[in-house]
Amino acid sequence: MKTIARNRLDKYVSRFSNVRIYSLDNCFTGEAAKDDAYCIEWARKLEAKFQIDEATGAGRARVHSNLWYEFDVKPA
Repeated sequence: MKTIARNRLDKYVSRFSNVRIYSLDNCFTGEAAKDDAYCIEWARKLEAKFQIDEATGAGRARVHSNLWYEFDVKPA
């Protein structure tokens, strides 16, 4: 997985979709986000570490060990 620098994240955000939330509150079930853009923006505000895997089209935003987001990454 490739880590995306915070100052370069804007060029990737529009390619994110199908956000799933993993947290202690939902027993790490991967609950689908009601609003993908809102969740990604919230993760940015929480200073999550964004990573993507271009080969598989998968991405992750890790806030801490009990909260992370997984999402699909559309090809450029």
